[in-house]
Parts: sequence; C-alpha cells; structure tokens
Amino acid sequence: MQSIPGNIISVGAFVVRQQSVLVVRLTYGPTAGKYSLPGGWLDVGEDIDSAAAREVEEETGVQARCLGVIGLRVRANVERSQTDLIWLLEHVSGEPRSDD
Repeated sequence: MQSIPGNIISVGAFVVRQQSVLVVRLTYGPTAGKYSLPGGWLDVGEDIDSAAAREVEEETGVQARCLGVIGLRVRANVERSQTDLIWLLEHVSGEPRSDD
C-alpha cells in the first residue's frame, strides 16, 4: 500500500467545450456514483498545469489546454494538509470516454 505524504497538492479540471463542462462519475469509495471534476494528485517532478491536462486525458480521453487557475481550496487536519488547485481548461480534441 502506498503511503500518503503529510502535505499533498492535487488538481481539479474545469474543462469547457461550447456551453458544457466535463465531469466524471466516481466509481469507488464513499463518493461512488457521485459526479466530480476530473483531477488527482501531482506526480513527483510534474508541473501543476501538466498534471491537470494529464488527469483529464487519463480519466476521459479528452485532450485539453490549461488557461489558468480559477480556484484554490486548502484542507488541513492533524495528519495531513491538501491543497487543491482548480484549473480552467479548454477542450482541444477527443470525445469523452470511460476510463474503466
């Protein structure tokens, strides 16, 4: 089992295409079945904007370009803190598909 570091950075992706926003349906854990923005943790040495575009492609098959940060959320407790950066991305190519 992978250990979770004490301080983590994650990204969320708000991908816009015409009048639509891309969302994913979560498939495991206590939030299974709920909808969310694509996103996840940064890989070691990865740029934050690259992580947002990578997560979108991994989770949906859509290629998107980062335009800028539109949100920030910090959650902290005794064990760890998490900083979430929400990025605005524009759809470049590809049609959404499940990552099953």
